[in-house]
Amino acid sequence: MGMKCEVIQDLLQLYVDDLCSGDSRGLIEEHLESCSECREFLNSLKERDTLFQEAEVEVDGVVERKLLGNIKKRLLFMELMCLSMGAFGGLYTTLFVDQFKLVLIYPLIGCIGYFVIRRFWVTPAVIFGVSLFGCIIMGSIDSSIMLSLSSSFLTVIGCIIGYLLIKIFKGDRE
Repeated sequence: MGMKCEVIQDLLQLYVDDLCSGDSRGLIEEHLESCSECREFLNSLKERDTLFQEAEVEVDGVVERKLLGNIKKRLLFMELMCLSMGAFGGLYTTLFVDQFKLVLIYPLIGCIGYFVIRRFWVTPAVIFGVSLFGCIIMGSIDSSIMLSLSSSFLTVIGCIIGYLLIKIFKGDRE
């Protein structure tokens, strides 16, 4: 393999990717007509590129879906955990502090919950479940359903506020 073959083989990947200039392409094709070693090298490059392209398509389809699915599951879990902590915080303030804060806290939790999750029913459902569970554990069984329903209703109001805020700010961008 002479000096010219080394130079041609350095340029062959550019030739395969169609990135070399017209003059370089002409020199490479002229050399390939007379050099079997460089033709074999070119064929191996083309075969390798074909294998990589096939492998990328297979990997992208299967692995990407699995990765995205795992990421979405983890994000949903973290969102629900944060929402549950907020619900317990709201329940604590409702039961042990001033009842007026109920009107302020649950709509705020609903609004933030809607901003994060973007599903209208999730935040009120989690609030209802956590409130009902918390009330039963704290011994307020007689008023647990009423308190849970009122907490969920206030959370729905917060979700509506969050939805409207998103619509308002998206309207400003368009």
